[in-house]
Amino acid sequence: MRDDSPTLFTMPPGTPFLERLALTLLDDVTLGGRFAGGADLAGIVILLPTRRAVRALGEAFLRAGGGRALILPTIRALGDVDEEELVIDPRGLASEALELPPAMPALERQFRLARMIVEGQGERETRALALAADLGRFLDMVLTEGADLTRLADLVPQEFADHWQITIDFLKIVTARWPEELARLGYMEQAERRNHLLRAQAAAWAAIPPQGPIIAAGSTGSIPATAELLKIIASLPSGAVILPGLDLDLDKPSWDAIGDPGTASHPQYGMKKLLGHLHATRADVEIWPGAGCSARGGARAKLLSEALRPAETTEQWRTRLAALGGDLTAGLKGLTLVEAPSERDEAAAIALMMREVLETPGKTAALVTPDRKLARRTAMELRRWKIEVNDSGGEPLEKTPPPAFLRLVAHMVAEDLAPVALLACLKHPLAAGGEEPGRFRQRVRYLERLLLRGPRPAPGIEGLRNALRAIPEEKRRADSFAGIESLIGRLERDLAPLTEAMTRRTALDELVRLHAAATERLATTKEEDGSIRLWKEESQEGGGVQVSSQAYSMSGIESLLNQKGSQPVWSTQTGQFYAEFKSEEGR
Repeated sequence: MRDDSPTLFTMPPGTPFLERLALTLLDDVTLGGRFAGGADLAGIVILLPTRRAVRALGEAFLRAGGGRALILPTIRALGDVDEEELVIDPRGLASEALELPPAMPALERQFRLARMIVEGQGERETRALALAADLGRFLDMVLTEGADLTRLADLVPQEFADHWQITIDFLKIVTARWPEELARLGYMEQAERRNHLLRAQAAAWAAIPPQGPIIAAGSTGSIPATAELLKIIASLPSGAVILPGLDLDLDKPSWDAIGDPGTASHPQYGMKKLLGHLHATRADVEIWPGAGCSARGGARAKLLSEALRPAETTEQWRTRLAALGGDLTAGLKGLTLVEAPSERDEAAAIALMMREVLETPGKTAALVTPDRKLARRTAMELRRWKIEVNDSGGEPLEKTPPPAFLRLVAHMVAEDLAPVALLACLKHPLAAGGEEPGRFRQRVRYLERLLLRGPRPAPGIEGLRNALRAIPEEKRRADSFAGIESLIGRLERDLAPLTEAMTRRTALDELVRLHAAATERLATTKEEDGSIRLWKEESQEGGGVQVSSQAYSMSGIESLLNQKGSQPVWSTQTGQFYAEFKSEEGR
């Protein structure tokens, strides 16, 4: 290793990354004297790729500490964070770095882009919303990579220029009009803002190195601004960068081939690109103290390295596979190939294998897959044995009970209390209407039997009341009849503000608030307020924050439609509630 080389580590594949990181720092916080002798655990700053990794590392420290009291390091996430989390040490930051305009909320951006598409391209409003979401993702990708939008016209050869010009004209929304709109409103793009803050932090640490150790772990620097920060951290006197699973054994011709643009999908491509940015080679990277893997794990890593060898050097398989010998056999040991006839059978087989693990105390299992549908199917299969798994990809917000209930309330109101929509909402587990949930469901059953198992009542609350009055005296039971009357009265009180707003032109932010308030009232029980029931779980608190933040982001946004007779119909997309506008002619 060169004396001026950056401080770089890696952990072999198969090493429990966060567990080993915590154990090593608890064992020797100075890393064998690399950090200053006065360093302590609380003085270390650790940067990780995601917030989930931040939580997991905190738990790993607690486990590694054996339950004893610890003052943990400062642990922060590099991606998808707020400004307060990015700017860890403001010393040395230029004043303009701390005075950036706020980022435009994602939903507001989607609506404003959609309006530009409607005005400039004549698209229907519902299609404009989808196109606006795609434009937003395109904009995020371009800004994240630091690419120049003005060079789009030069991407296509001249013979395709006429066809490409149609696309260029459409993209002028983000290349020309959108920057002007952001400047007018006093906003900037979230990706651009993050890049500014990351680069400002890198410049600050380069100018005034922090007093304590800085460790960046698990990031491959796929975002250029993050790579700049990692470069500064690796060069600090008390800085270190830990790469995840760098292949130190891959032969040089194969390693060199990975640098070609056509190999960007190779798992080592990002780390090779980062090493080049750091002006380092694999020889400059050390194994993290204490990191290692079992003989089988090492053999499995070699097998995977060969399987993922770049196409340019696959001719070496003839000699390499023979040379691997026992490692090849050991690497294959324990591997099972399952060919399932359907996706459902695939999930069931995986769930069964994971269930079997529980028969051995202390044994754990994990499913690693980029297929979100497969992950969700497997989780559902495991629930058959009452096993709840922790999905690192999370669960789509609209699939959790509170947002599902919000959708049902909106659908019920939009359908004027039509029987199917009404029962779907009132039979949801969160529906209580101010009663004990059991008693409320009993009244809903009375309502279904007496009013909804025949001709459809007239729309709205009055339709239900008229249908109730029309029931012959001989079919009325005092307790059930009174219960239905009480239920209809409760529905009227809970839904009145929302149903009234749906009959007139209402600001979108007000509609969101009325929708959420009506849902919370319907979720209220005798003992617990609906706002608490809806959002009390940690995974659901984000939903409450999201609905309120979206109401705020939509404040002041004018309707996308100006045509007469437009009605807002609530829908969901990626767990977010927004207005999907449809005209009466389109129904």
